[in-house]
Amino acid sequence: MLRSLLTGGRKLDQGNAQTSSIGADFGRFGIQFWADVKARDGQNDERSKRLDELVVWRNAIAHRKGGLFAAEQNTVRTSQPDRVHAQLWPTVCDELAEEFDAVMRVALRDLTGVDPWT
Repeated sequence: MLRSLLTGGRKLDQGNAQTSSIGADFGRFGIQFWADVKARDGQNDERSKRLDELVVWRNAIAHRKGGLFAAEQNTVRTSQPDRVHAQLWPTVCDELAEEFDAVMRVALRDLTGVDPWT
């Protein structure tokens, strides 16, 4: 039953790991997920923007769009991803994963009174 409550209707099961879906899924724990992540490190705001850029470009490439829609272009800073962007994305994802882990450790410890992992 607990597994069903924690996993039912997850946004990550239905689409890309963008900031809105990540925030919704982790928000189930009663936290302001992105506010907590951004409060941990001043660079996390920029990292979250890079994550959304990655998703836009991933979708453009995967769906073979010749160009980006105007709404998507508001999300990204360049009309074409360059090598610098491509090289940053794995690092950004790794750094955000570490921040997510830290935020959820605190949230779960506060919720249960026990450190969930070491």
